[in-house]
Amino acid sequence: DEGTSVSLQVFDAQDKAQDAHRIGLRRLFMLQFKEQLKYLEKNLPNLQAMSMQYASLGEMADLKRQLIAATVDRACLGDPLPSTRSMFERRRDEAKTRLNLIAQELARLVGTILSEYQVLGKKLQALKSFPEVQRDMQEQLGRLLTKDFIEAMPYERLQHFPRYLKAASLRLDKLRADPARDIRGLGELLPLQTQWLREEIKVRKQGTADPQLDQFRWLLEELRVQLFAQELRTPAPVSVKRLQKMWESMRR
Repeated sequence: DEGTSVSLQVFDAQDKAQDAHRIGLRRLFMLQFKEQLKYLEKNLPNLQAMSMQYASLGEMADLKRQLIAATVDRACLGDPLPSTRSMFERRRDEAKTRLNLIAQELARLVGTILSEYQVLGKKLQALKSFPEVQRDMQEQLGRLLTKDFIEAMPYERLQHFPRYLKAASLRLDKLRADPARDIRGLGELLPLQTQWLREEIKVRKQGTADPQLDQFRWLLEELRVQLFAQELRTPAPVSVKRLQKMWESMRR
């Protein structure tokens, strides 16, 4: 991706090549959609409100750029990625009529996520008497809502974010009534999370990716829902014992 064009380059690692290829391919599609994307930029719903909620993470320009990039990703970059001119043109033509609808859906989802994030942030600020819980949840939010979370997360994963944030909010609502219950849950969660974090940092330093570690990360989020806001339910059964067994099998 050269900004106003694309070029061919050779990389020394397949992961780097694939990442750069995907971003370059996105740019190639965006260059084909200049007029449509100009229209979308001017007509993203609730952009002003979302940019205020996003302000602690970045500027409105960052938000807008990510919404457009994620729209193109969802419209054009499904697997398998196009590898010939004819495949590219077919994908482009199929996507052209869906861009506006996809952008609207994505903006609605991001709006919901940012609203939940704002509500949770206000509750966390008032949580002075439970510093351990406050720290745990601030770290959780820091992992979920990075500056580039819209662009970095696949749409299928983003769809779960409102539930994760709602679960965190419900956890705080229950905390004062039964702090012992929260402490028990946190005591079960933290050993698993610490193991995952240690491995995640190691893998990141090596510049590689581990799909199993990534899957485990999202199971930890589901475990939070199970432990602290069971009424919201999880897509599949999850428990401390299940994750312990999974971790043991992964590390063998």
